[in-house]
Amino acid sequence: MPLWLLSILSGTGKLIRKAFDWIADDPWRLFVLISAVMAVLWWRADARADRLQDALTALREASDRVRDADKAAGQKGADVAAQTKTAVEKSNDDARKAADGSDDPLRDAFDSLRGASGGRGKAAP
Repeated sequence: MPLWLLSILSGTGKLIRKAFDWIADDPWRLFVLISAVMAVLWWRADARADRLQDALTALREASDRVRDADKAAGQKGADVAAQTKTAVEKSNDDARKAADGSDDPLRDAFDSLRGASGGRGKAAP
């Protein structure tokens, strides 16, 4: 065992024996020491509880902000989707009207063939 470790252990042993002797002289000293340690631990726990309460409050506020932002984003998405759907439907209607009013000989030929088949779809006349 190294000499420095032996001297530390020896000094610690003497300190502990002196502490026990000091407490044995007056047992109220033990009560006072335990009370002081408990007061310090209580104070630290109270400070930690305050910090945790602040962190919990901040977390709840952030959660509320995220929930509100999510609602706003969902509403904005629904609004944009409705506008896009309306624009697409309008474009489809415009295209359908333009196709109905155009003079397309190929379409006219197919329409006449469909009419000649008696409306049987793909069946031969």
